[in-house]
Amino acid sequence: MNLFSKIPDNFFSILSSKNKNIYGLALVTLFDCLTMYRNKIRKSDYLNLLKNRAEDEINLYQIDPEDFEDSVLLTEPTIGAKANLILRRLVDTGWIVIDTDIKNGCEYILLPSYSISMIKIVYEFVSDNEPKYVSYVHSTYADLQFEDETQDEFMYRSLVNAVNNTKELELEVSKLNHSIRVFHKQLSNIFSPNEVLTQHFDIAREDVVDPIYHPLKTNDSIVLYNGPINFILKRWLNSEVVREKLITQALMYNHSLKSRDEAINDIIKKINYISDTYTRLASDMEEIDKVQSEYTIATTEKVIYLNNSDKSIKGKLETIFLALAKVINGEDDAYKYQNVIKDVNNSIMLYQQGYLDEYSLQKPYKRNLRIESEPLAIDDFDHEVNEGLMQSLLNIMDQYSDEKILDFMDKAFKDNKEIDVSQINVKDVEDFIMVILGSVKANDDNSFYTLKRKDPLGRVIKEDKYDIVFSSYQEGEPDIEFRKIGNQKLVVAVPQDHPLAIHGSVDLRDTIAYPQIYFEKGSGLRPVIDQMFEEINQFPKVAFEMEEDSSMAGLVAQGFGIAVMPDIPILKSLNLKTLEISHPGYERSVYLATLKKHYLSPVAKSFIQFVCQQTEGR
Repeated sequence: MNLFSKIPDNFFSILSSKNKNIYGLALVTLFDCLTMYRNKIRKSDYLNLLKNRAEDEINLYQIDPEDFEDSVLLTEPTIGAKANLILRRLVDTGWIVIDTDIKNGCEYILLPSYSISMIKIVYEFVSDNEPKYVSYVHSTYADLQFEDETQDEFMYRSLVNAVNNTKELELEVSKLNHSIRVFHKQLSNIFSPNEVLTQHFDIAREDVVDPIYHPLKTNDSIVLYNGPINFILKRWLNSEVVREKLITQALMYNHSLKSRDEAINDIIKKINYISDTYTRLASDMEEIDKVQSEYTIATTEKVIYLNNSDKSIKGKLETIFLALAKVINGEDDAYKYQNVIKDVNNSIMLYQQGYLDEYSLQKPYKRNLRIESEPLAIDDFDHEVNEGLMQSLLNIMDQYSDEKILDFMDKAFKDNKEIDVSQINVKDVEDFIMVILGSVKANDDNSFYTLKRKDPLGRVIKEDKYDIVFSSYQEGEPDIEFRKIGNQKLVVAVPQDHPLAIHGSVDLRDTIAYPQIYFEKGSGLRPVIDQMFEEINQFPKVAFEMEEDSSMAGLVAQGFGIAVMPDIPILKSLNLKTLEISHPGYERSVYLATLKKHYLSPVAKSFIQFVCQQTEGR
């Protein structure tokens, strides 16, 4: 099959030219005209819509001498002239045809069938509308079930439709499998935590997970409908009455079938294809579940690594030397670093050496036997220089002593009980350093002040960033109305190989002996968890303080500690175990927060009413 026997040779050239963006917009505009004007698209209507929609882009349009005659380039073209050149280029490349009405001289745009198909694809790619999933599985089951009950003259047609739906379903499952694997592969080329999260939560979710994966796991589940569909098809094969109806209808509707035997073979082939495919796809979905889980885990680990790894030259050298040490010592996980060792061997010459001398780090590198000799002497420091450096150090320590820091902060407070950092008068670099050191000293025992972060909840609502926020209850916010909408379960998350992992539930007193990942001060959950530990009159050893619960879960899975945290979905996809909290009792409430003296649109009010109704009594 020759593609270009049906479409012009230069059909795709506009999408690879330097003006590809404006041509893409021109095609999208053409599709909008097709949906608005249907069979009669006036050339003038299209040009006006294109100019109104893309005036800035048309201004940037670069005329390529190879695309047009030289006469076109003699004068400086206007917006209208450039729009006409774009239209003319669409004609030259076969996207559209111009037809003139001989009665009134009006020009109309006609689109070949291949052009409409391709423009639709372009439109779907750039459209902001969410991809719509076609319910292949449920529609197949519903059609077969209806025909199984009625056994009318459309049984064979329903069987043909089931075959077609199954073929489309196969393609969707393959698309899902390939897409998730591609996203997993692309992780190795991403070096920013934000880019990793964007790929996972925006691109992958919008393109694949929400439109395909979730439907196939819920309302259009292959595993759920596999049994009922196979049961109906098996009954059709075993019923002589149904077989006769199918044979008669097949010979009537499928003119390629010339005999009764061909009809029987055709029916059996279709039924076996559907049955075998659904059985295979049910197994494929199990494999896709594993691939999706691996991708989610890899995403979490990548974010944690990028957030916490030392990306300096020193940190990278430590990674290389660690890999070399594991290979040299023959450790069990040394195989993971074979690519690192290969790259090192191809880049630099390293030899195992049991000693260092003055030539060890100089080129050219030579492999020599150790020579017995006196150790290299270490020269003493110049005493005068040494004393000068020590005096400079003492001067710095005196300049930024605890007494001077507290004196600086006392002057900053003046007679105020509370100040904002922005109110502190910073005249020079020394004052700036004092402010930083003052923030660090805020939690010292001898400090007369404390440091409190600004409340992000109050800020985002009061600054009109959002109309509605779901959060914990915040003290000291009289302008915000909190509506309780439910309770959230808390668990203790531990690594799979942790000593506590053998239990199903745990008393918080049993967690004190282990380092914990804890919520930062200012987090809505921090007071709830603090209160739980206060009830047992003990406080945990805090290894890390985090703001995001997903980051906490990642650190737990990597063995950095345990954590008291909400029972969020990501915990099920990580290498950890969640334990019920048997003691003490707690209440973790979730609230819907709005600003009291703030206009809410009818839609926002309806949404609040809906949420409150749905969560009443929870």
